[in-house]
Amino acid sequence: MRDEIKCVLQRRALVGECPRWHPTERALYWVDIYEPSLNRFDPKTGENRRWAMPERIGCFAFRKAGGIIAGMTYGAKKDRALEHFEAAIRLFPESAIARIEYANGLLLLFGKSREAQAVKLYREAAACTPADAMERLDVELARSKLA
Repeated sequence: MRDEIKCVLQRRALVGECPRWHPTERALYWVDIYEPSLNRFDPKTGENRRWAMPERIGCFAFRKAGGIIAGMTYGAKKDRALEHFEAAIRLFPESAIARIEYANGLLLLFGKSREAQAVKLYREAAACTPADAMERLDVELARSKLA
């Protein structure tokens, strides 16, 4: 017996990638990289729904809590990353780990040009009063970064 292969969607994507079957929806999701979009093909109806993306999308995954997370070609935006780090400190001002992650992020995103600011954040983290054993480890991590 030979399996028959047939085209079920006449969508002329230059690069169609990352097919993922959604078992609950019984639909096939996929991305069109060069015409940046996330697509959902319903084999029962033959309908393909397309969501345009602001930039190239390379991959995606379904979240356990619902929804989708996508990997965009140009990755994280520096300005957005800084906003998130600053928001974390505003939300939890006594957090050592928020400062450590902010400092690590500065070094990864900007290198030596932001080293002084990173050291300042490590010093602030090292001076935090830990509320539990995990926070104690965070404070000790900050101190080790300064040594």
